[in-house]
Amino acid sequence: MHEYYFKIRKNDIEFEFSTNDKQAYEDEMYNWVKGFTGEKEPEKVTRPDISSKRSGFIDDIRNMVKINEMQIPDAKTSAENFDTVLDETIASPKTEVIEKSQNVSNFADYVQSFNPSEQMDYLMITGKYIMDIENNERFSIKQLNAKLVPLTGIPVDHTIINQAIGEDLIRVIPDLTGMSDVTEYSLTEKGEGYFVQ
Repeated sequence: MHEYYFKIRKNDIEFEFSTNDKQAYEDEMYNWVKGFTGEKEPEKVTRPDISSKRSGFIDDIRNMVKINEMQIPDAKTSAENFDTVLDETIASPKTEVIEKSQNVSNFADYVQSFNPSEQMDYLMITGKYIMDIENNERFSIKQLNAKLVPLTGIPVDHTIINQAIGEDLIRVIPDLTGMSDVTEYSLTEKGEGYFVQ
C-alpha cells in the first residue's frame, strides 16, 4: 500500500497531508493548490466529479510551473550581484573604522617618538601610553599586547615582565578583591623616568 504525502507552505502558513487513499490525496491536493492559485475558497471536490476535475487540475499545474522554466539563480549573475554589493559597501561603509586606525597611528607615532631599540623599551613605552595617554592606572599583558602586536608583531611575555619587575620598573597591583582574572601592573617611579637620562 502506498503512502501519499504533500506539504504546502505559503508565508507563515504550512499544511501537511498524508494518506494511504490515492483518491483522497488527489482531492486534497487539488483543493489546496486551487486555493493558493487565486480562488478565494478552495473548491471542495466530490468523488463522482473527480475525473473531469483531475484532468483540469493536471493542466493547471502544468501551466503554473514547468520544471524546465523554473528560475534557478545563475552563478554568473549571483557573482556579479555580489561584486556590485561588495563595491557599494566598500564605497560607503555602514560602520566607521577610522577611530581604531587613528588610535593605532597615534600609538605608532608615540612609540617612534621614543626611538625604542629593545623589547624592554617597547614594554615601558606601551605602559606609559596606557597610563598617561589613555588615563588608565594599571595595565595587563593582554592590554600591552593588544597595542604592541599590531605594531611590532612581537608580544610582551612573562619573561620581560619579570625582568621589569626585577629592575623595579613596574610593580604588580595586588588584587584586594580576589575577583580579578588577570594580573595587573603599573609603572613605578623609576619606570616613569625610564627614558629620562
